[in-house]
Amino acid sequence: VKKIEAEGIKLDEPVRKNEATGVALTYITDPWGTRIELVQRPPSP
Repeated sequence: VKKIEAEGIKLDEPVRKNEATGVALTYITDPWGTRIELVQRPPSP
């Protein structure tokens, strides 16, 4: 997400993180209006 924001891409909503699973979730919209879900999972053990 930090790389995306550094490129000037705006997030549609703040990142939400599930503390139990460690999964972070947000959305962006491409220039054609397609909404894209971004999911970041924690590293596997």
